[in-house]
Amino acid sequence: MDNPKRTTDAPRVFVYHGKVPPLLALLLVAPLLLVFLSLAAALVTGGALAAFFLPLFFRGRRGKPRVPDCIELERDQYSRVDTQPRQLPPA
Repeated sequence: MDNPKRTTDAPRVFVYHGKVPPLLALLLVAPLLLVFLSLAAALVTGGALAAFFLPLFFRGRRGKPRVPDCIELERDQYSRVDTQPRQLPPA
């Protein structure tokens, strides 16, 4: 077992120089892909839930405003808005 030509006691390293079979590559990449896709699905789901529930949560905490931001006019207090664009007078 001892080789007289070896000068170090370091373990020998064997390197595979052939092509990696596609199934073996898939088995090596699949766990990383599973973790990445699970994290992405969790982020999308969390974002969707937050977008739906946070507005309901914050809207429920505010009371009704005492003074509304709009003015209510009676029928005789407003006039119809002219929808025709105004023309410049001839020069």
